Amino acid sequence: MEVLESVFERLASANLSARPSKCYIAYSSLEVLGHIVGTDRLSPNPDKIEVFILQTDASDNGIGAILLQDEDNIRLPVSYASKKLKASERNYSTIEKECLAIVWAISKFQ
Repeated sequence: MEVLESVFERLASANLSARPSKCYIAYSSLEVLGHIVGTDRLSPNPDKIEVFILQTDASDNGIGAILLQDEDNIRLPVSYASKKLKASERNYSTIEKECLAIVWAISKFQ
């Protein structure tokens, strides 16, 4: 209770006030900006976390990636990315180009 009094005293000394509807007193945790803030932890709100799907492809000239999310059982694009291969990368085998696309896309969208 003393801590609470000191908070209100500091607010008053700075001519500030607290809106009671926005005060969370005696809660063990609360949600702030999409995160659960507790006395001993900070974690993302599980209701706000959506699964991302990463699709990649490679050709002889370039690599590409699409970042997707499911919304109401419909896969929607979040972001697209592509890149032209360097001359040395064009010499990679097909599987190496596909792997390059995956590694590059993860780095791009991290």
